[in-house]
Amino acid sequence: MKSKWVIFLLWIFGVVLAVIPLVFDYMHQRFAEQPSWVSVIMHGELLLIALALLGDTIGRAATSDDEPRLRIPLLLGSFIVALVVVYDIGEIRSRVADLLKVDENSRVGLIILGDSRLYFLASLFLSFATVVGLEE
Repeated sequence: MKSKWVIFLLWIFGVVLAVIPLVFDYMHQRFAEQPSWVSVIMHGELLLIALALLGDTIGRAATSDDEPRLRIPLLLGSFIVALVVVYDIGEIRSRVADLLKVDENSRVGLIILGDSRLYFLASLFLSFATVVGLEE
């Protein structure tokens, strides 16, 4: 049986590992042009990270033997947020021509930025609640 600290540290490691591609994207842009975290996030990468976290959360909740009172809401909440994230990723990718013109001041870019942060924070919350609430 793993202690709560080991489980928590493994979760932190997974989150950090998932965010590393954003750092490399930022570094790549740094050499090519003037970088900003906003321009990195506006292309949907944060949504992909949120989807990966939600996939992990759904897997943990589905395979947990804990009581359904906590497991079922986490499973349903994660699944609903994952569906919305998948829809948003498709929406962003379908506007590739528009994304080439996206900058930090464009309306589309600001909407993507706001949605990405919201879904990322929701996936972090659901993932953390699953790790803390369901793991023994």
